[in-house]
Formats: sequence, C-alpha cells, structure tokens
Amino acid sequence: PGSGAAMPRVPGYVAESLLGSGASSQVWRGRVGGTDDPVALKFVRVPGDAGEHADAARVEAALLTVLDHPNLVRLHEFVTVPGGFVLVIDLAAGGSLAQLLSARGRLSPGEAISALAPIGAALAHVHDAGVVHGDVTPANVLFTDGGVPMLADLGVARMLGERRAAHTTPGYIDPGVAAGFVPSPRSDVFMLAGVAV
Repeated sequence: PGSGAAMPRVPGYVAESLLGSGASSQVWRGRVGGTDDPVALKFVRVPGDAGEHADAARVEAALLTVLDHPNLVRLHEFVTVPGGFVLVIDLAAGGSLAQLLSARGRLSPGEAISALAPIGAALAHVHDAGVVHGDVTPANVLFTDGGVPMLADLGVARMLGERRAAHTTPGYIDPGVAAGFVPSPRSDVFMLAGVAV
C-alpha cells in the first residue's frame, strides 16, 4: 500500500507499519506502549477538524463503543491527534477476505460458510440495535491471527431510516440503494450475499 502522510504520534501507542490506506484514512499495525499488546491504529485525516470524514470517524467510534459482538472489531480508544483522529481497534493480523480472495481466488462452499456465517451473526446484532452497516465488502471482513472473522468499518453506518446519502462500494451496492432508496438491513444482507459469490 502507498504510504501517504505519516502517522501522527498517538500517546500511549507505537505505530509500527502501514497495513493499508484509503482516500481519507490509513490503518497501521501498532502496539500498546508498556504492554506491547498488538492493536490497529486507524488514522482518519480531517483537514480543519470538520466535514464528512470527521463525522464518519465519530459515527464509527460511537457505534463501536455501544455495539459488542465477538465478530465485530472492537474500539479500544478514540484519540484526537493533529490533522484528524485515531481509532485504536482490534488488530486483524490475519488480513482481509479481499486479500485472501486475491491470493487464492474463490473459497470453497465450506470456507465461505465458515467465514461469512459469523459476519451474518454480527450483522444481525447490528440490525437488532437499529443500525445498518452500509458497506459489507470483502475488504471489511477481517480475520484475527487465529482465523476468526470480524466485521469492520462502521464509518458509513447509519441508524435505521436515516436519510443521508449512502456511501458504499459500487460492486456490492444493493440495486435499490443505487436507485436512491434508503439503506436497510436488507441492503446489508444483499451485500453479504454478494461477498459470498
């Protein structure tokens, strides 16, 4: 992955290596200072501490604070840093489903069920809390070093019925959402089915 801007210093944590980057964020492998426990540091760049990226970071942090499920990435801390925010989250040392598919191609039916049934359970938990994930893709299905699947990236999530514009990965978007309808739990299920094929 490209390096882009350097990771700002995060008090209490050490950034070690860049794992990936997007338009407004970078995810770094890191560790907790003093204990050396592994974590991921998601740096969200926010010029002027305003705008859509700041809102997405705050939404993700708020949702990860209240949603607790063994197959959802956990938030450890939300830190304001120069130029943006850092979400200190579980490290998915096993990489993403997107990386696995890129390396191996299709999964067997059994592998797909083992990887995605727990993600379906995490989505059910999210939906029961009145939240729609909104961007269920192979890049957002992560694995622990032991192979446990975890659903990540709640930055574009919304409360059920919320009418703001949808931001989702084009190859997985529910046709209804593409036509302008509000994302719903059915949209998440559609995307999960798209990930499975």
